[in-house]
Amino acid sequence: MEILVFVGLLVLGFVASISFGIASTIGAVVSGDPLSRSKNRVIFGSFIAGLGQTYCFLAYIGYFVDWILNSTEGESTYRIIYLTIAFLVIQIQMGISLARSKDRAKVKPEMDYEAIIGGHPFTIIFCIIGFFLFVFNEGIWKELYWWWF
Repeated sequence: MEILVFVGLLVLGFVASISFGIASTIGAVVSGDPLSRSKNRVIFGSFIAGLGQTYCFLAYIGYFVDWILNSTEGESTYRIIYLTIAFLVIQIQMGISLARSKDRAKVKPEMDYEAIIGGHPFTIIFCIIGFFLFVFNEGIWKELYWWWF
């Protein structure tokens, strides 16, 4: 069972890293051309990028937490260990996403990653809150992502 959980985590991590980039690209498009835009437009683009990233991260977190809670039903010791590992892995995934965005901004300066990088603090705060909401209130993520089922 443990191996299945970690293989699933790797597959979800790969799919999630692709979807995070797509979700945050919308904010970069909204912020406009880097040469001719206002500061308010960058802030608005960062907000939109943060919303997209948060929505994708929360889907990833919710699915993974629900999977752990269902697979370790009645086994409180394993549940605590798996949820701790899941929290650390999710934090690492968010850090990797931020590092990839910053690296892409250095490699491709003609592209606009300012809005994507600006949306990460918003994403990190709401995903930490969302993780604990999903752990302690198991049904809330099913209401947010009703189309998933």
